[in-house]
Amino acid sequence: LPMHGPQPAPVVNVSAVAGASASASAAASSFASLAIIPVASTMREFVERDLGPAAIDPAGIYPRIAWIVDRADRPDVKTVILQLGKGSGKAWVIALLLVRTLQRLLCHPDPAAAIDLMPGTKVGVLNASVTGMQAQMAVFDIISRFVSRSPWFAQFAPKILSDRIEFVSKNVVALSGNSSSKGVEGTAWVACGADELSRLP
Repeated sequence: LPMHGPQPAPVVNVSAVAGASASASAAASSFASLAIIPVASTMREFVERDLGPAAIDPAGIYPRIAWIVDRADRPDVKTVILQLGKGSGKAWVIALLLVRTLQRLLCHPDPAAAIDLMPGTKVGVLNASVTGMQAQMAVFDIISRFVSRSPWFAQFAPKILSDRIEFVSKNVVALSGNSSSKGVEGTAWVACGADELSRLP
């Protein structure tokens, strides 16, 4: 990825769970088969069709990070660690992966039951960072823009607030903040994205 100034080459660690068993693969397939609302089969389809106008990118960031999110968008991948330069698109990567997870949750009749939690449990994705304000400014603005402008997410009437997005009918939430933020407790977090990971305690 293009970087500003002399910096080390990008380090991208996309890790699958060690020793993933056949049962784990079967569980992932089962999760996908429970969907009642069509879900994009690839990240590119998700960006171009489901996000639509929300994904308009005058700065041309998406083409530079597409190979990362494509690799990360696999059911066997559990951890993605990026070491990229300033302005290289880290916030976009985090936002896309979290919004894609939201899509996979929302397509189920009961998102919690689909991932073997008690039916009706609130589930969601967390955009975490050192400070709530940093998380909000760096990534959550992008997430909010994706959701507010997307024809796919519009069908769930998202309630977009300054630090969270609520899908009340599905008991699904996207929250921006840190461990002390209101609303962190009481929710089963399915995915978490953290910017400036080296600054976390």
